Amino acid sequence: MIGWSGMLQRVDGVFTVRVWGEIDLASAHRFREYLLGAVSMAHDGVVVDLCGVRHLDSSAVHALVAARAAADLREVRFEVAADGLARKVIDLVGLTSLLRDIPEPAA
Repeated sequence: MIGWSGMLQRVDGVFTVRVWGEIDLASAHRFREYLLGAVSMAHDGVVVDLCGVRHLDSSAVHALVAARAAADLREVRFEVAADGLARKVIDLVGLTSLLRDIPEPAA
C-alpha cells in the first residue's frame, strides 16, 4: 500500500507539517488526525507543506478543511504550501485562501 509520510517541526510556536507521498481515502483519516494533533499543539500557527505530495484526493482536502476549522477555533494561523498537483487540486476546489504565497514554478 502506498501512502504518505510526514515530519513535524516546531519553530517559535509555529508547527510545520511536511508531507510527502500520496493521500487518498485509505490514508486520509491518519492525515487528518496528524494535522489536528499539530493544530492542538500550536501556539501561533501551522504550515502544512504539501510540496512533496504526488497525489491527493477529496478526502485529503476534507482533512485540510477540518484542520483549518480547528485552527480557526483555537485562533491559530493555518496555511498550506503546495505546488504541482497539490496546488492545482487546492485551486480547483476553491481553497486558494489556504495557500501560503509561494511562487509558481516557471513554465
